[in-house]
Amino acid sequence: MPVNVRSLPETSLGPLPMSDDFAVALGVKESTFEHRRDQLRDATDEMRYSDLVDILLPRLRLEHEQQQEVIFTRFTALYLVDLLRKWEETSDPGSCYFIMLLQLQHNPYYHSFLSLSRPPRGYTSRWIIRAHADKMISPQGEWNDPKYFDDQIYNTCQFLATMLLWEDSEDALSTETVDVLKRRILHWQSFRPGVEQEEHPVPRALGLLNRDAQWVARARRVKQDMTKTRLGCNKRGCAVPFIPEQDTLKQCSKCKVARYCTAEHQRADWKEHKNFCHAAIWIA
Repeated sequence: MPVNVRSLPETSLGPLPMSDDFAVALGVKESTFEHRRDQLRDATDEMRYSDLVDILLPRLRLEHEQQQEVIFTRFTALYLVDLLRKWEETSDPGSCYFIMLLQLQHNPYYHSFLSLSRPPRGYTSRWIIRAHADKMISPQGEWNDPKYFDDQIYNTCQFLATMLLWEDSEDALSTETVDVLKRRILHWQSFRPGVEQEEHPVPRALGLLNRDAQWVARARRVKQDMTKTRLGCNKRGCAVPFIPEQDTLKQCSKCKVARYCTAEHQRADWKEHKNFCHAAIWIA
């Protein structure tokens, strides 16, 4: 049975413990509460999906947007590698692990992880996009259940487009995989009105799969802006960007994600940054 929200420990309602609640629900951390360990000992992926989608994510949305970022940042720093391991082990393209990965795809720690030259377990951005593509073209990727169909198409194409934007390579996927993906996405598009609209991720994913010049150029601009923001000065309101050939910004010594143009800006930002500052498990 899915866990009822009333059975969750009261301490789970704080900002930091809630990131641990996500980890426990997804099976990447053992609960400190005996009754919770008993509930999840034999939990199936379907049960974990229900806990995530029906209980934890709706509960999270009650928090202020910035608080949600704090929770996802801590989860990403501490549990991303274990989440990817669980995701690797399932062929279900819409699993609970994928749903959680979707929540993290724009997090600075996730982008920092993708930038690693030698990530843990070989989880490079290229590996992630290939693993995602394999799940999309698996038999389970047909998604014939009308209840989940629209969300599945949106989510899977959104993540595909994000990873194609990040990888930005002609050979990120094999020609055979690209052909199968395009046929499948075009099939979905043919009988779901509205998915051809430009703001929908379906045409964006198709454009990037086709290496359409307009879509590729747009993706490169987005990635460039993301990089400038992520590697620029972290102090709110500071306009000092990341410029590769003129880079003098210094990393936060603990998280190695936030960067600052001066020590003064780092000190001034600490009151806010301390909520997001975590030593990620993949940082040496």
